Amino acid sequence: ILCWNNDGEQHLEEWDDEGDIRPHAQIHPDNMMDYDESWNLIGHSEDGDHIGEVGAIRMAKAMWWMLARMAGWDGNIPLREVQVSSEGDSTWVMTGSHLQFYAAITPVVATDTTVSWNLINGTGTAVISSTGLLRGGLPGEVEVVALANDGSGVADTMALTIAEPLVPVTDILVSSAGGVTEMEAGTTLQCSAAVLPVDASNPEVIWSLVNRTGSAGVNANGLVSALTEGTVDVLSTAEDGSLVADTFHLSITGSVILVSDIEIVSPGGVGEVRSGEDLHLTATVTPVNATNPTVAWSVIDGTGSATITSEGLLTGGLPGVLEVVALAMDLSGIGDTLALTVTEPLVPVTSIIVTTAGGLTEMEGGTSLQCSATVLPADASNPTVVWSVVSGTGSASISSDGMLMGLTAGTVYVVATAADGSGVSHSLAITITSSVVLVSDIAITSAGDLTVVDEGNTLQFTATVLPANATNPSVSWSVHQQTGSAVISQSGLLTAGTAGTVDVKATAYDGSGVSIAFALTIHGPDGLFNEEEGNSIVVYPNPSTGKFYLDAGMLSLEKVQVFSVLGFMVLELLPKPGEWVIEIDLSDQKPGAFFIHTLSKEQSSVHRVIISR
Repeated sequence: ILCWNNDGEQHLEEWDDEGDIRPHAQIHPDNMMDYDESWNLIGHSEDGDHIGEVGAIRMAKAMWWMLARMAGWDGNIPLREVQVSSEGDSTWVMTGSHLQFYAAITPVVATDTTVSWNLINGTGTAVISSTGLLRGGLPGEVEVVALANDGSGVADTMALTIAEPLVPVTDILVSSAGGVTEMEAGTTLQCSAAVLPVDASNPEVIWSLVNRTGSAGVNANGLVSALTEGTVDVLSTAEDGSLVADTFHLSITGSVILVSDIEIVSPGGVGEVRSGEDLHLTATVTPVNATNPTVAWSVIDGTGSATITSEGLLTGGLPGVLEVVALAMDLSGIGDTLALTVTEPLVPVTSIIVTTAGGLTEMEGGTSLQCSATVLPADASNPTVVWSVVSGTGSASISSDGMLMGLTAGTVYVVATAADGSGVSHSLAITITSSVVLVSDIAITSAGDLTVVDEGNTLQFTATVLPANATNPSVSWSVHQQTGSAVISQSGLLTAGTAGTVDVKATAYDGSGVSIAFALTIHGPDGLFNEEEGNSIVVYPNPSTGKFYLDAGMLSLEKVQVFSVLGFMVLELLPKPGEWVIEIDLSDQKPGAFFIHTLSKEQSSVHRVIISR
């Protein structure tokens, strides 16, 4: 096992047996490597174990595999979920055109990750290949189905519209209101486009303009705004990609249009900038067809100061207040001012010193020790630190406020890193003199010893940990979806989702790896929900790239919780009274399925959503 690396390469060395060169297997150099705290490969630090952390993990995986097979595991990993998507996330395809479909598989290490593609024709028809390439048939609606080939029955569907074939534009004729071909600078003229054939699938046009000796602008509706004297060409191009276009020639007679208004705009509407930092300001000029829309930028220093370029890039100087001025350069005398505050410059952290309560550098496993960090300079803008532990020969965990919990005997390094991005950190070596008492067994019981629960109902679970003197008797609750779905809080309160079976799992928190599962059956509802009562909850869009909106109707929600498929709560919201539409932002989560649990005085419900990117 140790003579091979994770890429399947064997390490051989040669032995000179009295002139007879013989190859023999030796420990692969990759298995002598260690990991840093970010799981990056680093050189091995000899500590008497003869192999590196890479080799140790490789041996552990081999032992786990062997014991699992001895325990009766057949080596197969079934699929839990299939998610269908289309190229470009398209929900339609034209008759006779092709669209590629894809199936995202969970987990990716499943034994058989292949799927079979099928179609359910509705008002429309289509055909699909074994690789998911669909060709549109008769116009209407169809459903694309991806079914796992491993016999698990896992599948997903996606609705698709088969659209009528496109009728391209063949000709365009541009004209102006009243047939006018000459206009004055500063005036407007409406142009229109007649598109043929009249039944073109997309009769929309794109307006553009080519300045010849004069200049003008045109909006999306064909309204031309004359600027300077001369000639221009107005173009109308078919939007359907047929490249059909027509040109209309206009003459402009000259007159100057002065600026009538200026508005200074800062990014995001901010009203302050740090000393030494930049802020790019812009000026909105009215009218848009002013002959000379340029402005001159300047700063009126007050208690603070700043400089500004001709492009509106302001750099903060001395802290205090000031005014920025944008003045039209066309002799109109029009201008605008914006009040800004220059704030003190950012003071970065330069050093950190880690200490412990009582100055201790030694502790027993299973006990806790408060760590603290002294940050310099004392006036640092952000004096907070991020705590972490680097395992040496021992192991430990640390909370966000610096409370260290000893786990296994040996040496660990407590690290405090500045949270201001300066990269400054400091570490302190701590010796753990004894190991924790690990959990050896867990028993799960449910309230009333129930093994069946109805959809939408809750059921309390309890975990009994052995031995009774385990250092950390806490457990982590999760739900493994089988044919049904549910979510569970970390206090063991399960909320049933959809009908079927699930496994409720309790896992020891102490790193022992001990866990146990409890089989639970979820029954469906006895009757249909009456949406006329106003208690219908809608979640949209679903799937999405990470942002969802929950429409509670007339329900007054008390709490909204989001759980992963493993049952871990990733988000909790407390809606305000009268807040009917709630934004649920899961943009920081990885793609997959999640469960939104809503609680109100009237009802409790669970909604399954998908993040797909």
